[in-house]
Amino acid sequence: MRTLSLLAILLTLILGTPISSISSEKKTDTPVISISEALKSPDGTPVILRGHISVVGKWLKDYILHNSGDKNNKIAVNIDEQMYKTVIVTPRATVLIRGNVNRSMFGKRTIDVKQLEIINK
Repeated sequence: MRTLSLLAILLTLILGTPISSISSEKKTDTPVISISEALKSPDGTPVILRGHISVVGKWLKDYILHNSGDKNNKIAVNIDEQMYKTVIVTPRATVLIRGNVNRSMFGKRTIDVKQLEIINK
């Protein structure tokens, strides 16, 4: 057992990456989908969406993702403000959002944002 631990430490030093983080996650290449497709997707589906973010509400900030050509096609996005407090997104900025579809008890679908990327300002 001790030899196995020393071997793991040695590999960590050589590779620079802990053994536990080498292969436990599956990376999938999810294509960018439309908002209407995301609205039809089941709960927990990983999605990548492109659009513009608007802030709705005066006191409580709700974020809405929409496409510039189609204001009726929109979806609420849950953004962790602590994670992205240094990112400034204007209403004209195009963003790429990676996250999961979340369906509430009442059937409303939102996106839990895992990654937010500004494509252009």
